[in-house]
Amino acid sequence: MDDDARTGTPATPRALPRAAAVALWLLAALVAGGVAWWAVAAVGGESGADGRVLTQHEVAAALAEASAAPTQPPATPTPTPSSTPTASPTPGSTTPPATAPVVRVWDVSGGQVAAQCDGSAIALVYATPLDGWTVEVDGAGPDQVDVELRQGELETKLRATCVDGVPTQTVESDDDHDD
Repeated sequence: MDDDARTGTPATPRALPRAAAVALWLLAALVAGGVAWWAVAAVGGESGADGRVLTQHEVAAALAEASAAPTQPPATPTPTPSSTPTASPTPGSTTPPATAPVVRVWDVSGGQVAAQCDGSAIALVYATPLDGWTVEVDGAGPDQVDVELRQGELETKLRATCVDGVPTQTVESDDDHDD
């Protein structure tokens, strides 16, 4: 037992022993991990996600499947009685069915970008940079989509708009080496 040489009283510990500090740290890490796991499980459970990250090909396939799904035509309005006679619609005339949103995916220098048109409104679906590249979204719709992909001095700019309900893009690649 260590004694204080001046007073002859036992020395008091100044800090927890290392083993106790490590045990407390491990307990805190386990609690934090458990809370994070619970939060992810709760959010994933509500949205129906299976908890895994989709690849670019899986995302593209899911988008293609969603855009290929048939849409139901809008309900035809029920005529309301009026005091004045109205002309009867001709047989066979119907309201044109609503068009399904159209998705396009583009592979460009630096990554992949997907956009969707619903009529004349465009929306960014995703912008995924390649390894070593960064992405900056300057506009995600509804008038246009603007995405910049960068790696060092290399830069790719993609602008997309809806043309007749179809996403249409223009791409500018600039490596800033105009020697």
